[in-house]
Amino acid sequence: MTGLIIPTAHAAVAKKHPVKKPVVGTRGTHQMAGGEGVLGETYTLKEGPNFTLVSAEYSVARINLSAGSVLVPKADEKLLVLHLRAKNPRKDDLYLGGTFVGFQTVAMDGKTRDDSEYIIHSGDKDSLAVTLKPGQGIDDLVTACIVPAAGPVPKLILTKGREGTNEEVTRYSLGTAQNPVKPLPAPIADPADPKGATALTSVPAVIGQTYPAGFFDITLDSLAFSTDKIGENDPPEGKRWLVGVMTLKNQSFQHVYISAANAFSIFLKDEDGDKTTFSDYLRHVKTDDNTDNSPEYGETVRTRFFLAVPKDGAPGKTLSIAESVDNSGGVSRAYVYDISGLK
Repeated sequence: MTGLIIPTAHAAVAKKHPVKKPVVGTRGTHQMAGGEGVLGETYTLKEGPNFTLVSAEYSVARINLSAGSVLVPKADEKLLVLHLRAKNPRKDDLYLGGTFVGFQTVAMDGKTRDDSEYIIHSGDKDSLAVTLKPGQGIDDLVTACIVPAAGPVPKLILTKGREGTNEEVTRYSLGTAQNPVKPLPAPIADPADPKGATALTSVPAVIGQTYPAGFFDITLDSLAFSTDKIGENDPPEGKRWLVGVMTLKNQSFQHVYISAANAFSIFLKDEDGDKTTFSDYLRHVKTDDNTDNSPEYGETVRTRFFLAVPKDGAPGKTLSIAESVDNSGGVSRAYVYDISGLK
């Protein structure tokens, strides 16, 4: 048959559904809801007192926070010391213990450190334990956080929010006009840091000046040469002794045992960087007996160390003194004395 037209069949076109874009997310928890805090302003904390963070300062001196708790910064650490006050806004009594608030710090390395330590009332020998009557307040409260020696601490977090809000924490942006931090003093402060927030690990020191080490404040009273026998020790051939006398004052509430050879890290360094390390026992000033004391808080002990040096000329370039602060090799920052002119 001619002229017959067979219609072409058209396939049904499927409707295209829009392609869903993948959801990009971040694992982890959301930042806790929090408000911005200002030094000197008073806030009523949830389930707590009226609270004021009065001021903050950097320090390298140990701080006692209870009869058995002392914070001692190592050479690569410093303290952020916080001054607080609290008041009972309730109609009933309010008990405040040594951990009624806690803190976290965020340093320049970006790490969040849980630095909650005891709170103590200045002048007390144990951590805070007080019951406040309605309307009663307490001033001169102190606590501290161990933070890195290098650089400022830009953020402090009070781990409680304010009453009447959904806040879980209160954040203080430190180093601002509203929240200044008192800088470190000379000669502890690194002069390269204009903010005074970096603590030197090796501090230039002067004979006769007192410096905070670990548990002790130390004063190098004198350096002198001697060829006399010390205990059973004669100077090695061609050598003489360089004898140092130190005054040590225990500034910890604990008894601190001066365990002789490992109580302090003491060494000489010459122009080439070679070290001569003191590895004997500390001796009493007036006798050759070993110093074997356990001074109480505020008590002072005078003691001697000695190192072999050449008979002639300068004994070295520098003398370094640091205090051992734990059983794992931790030491305080070193105090470094220029002895190049000593002859």
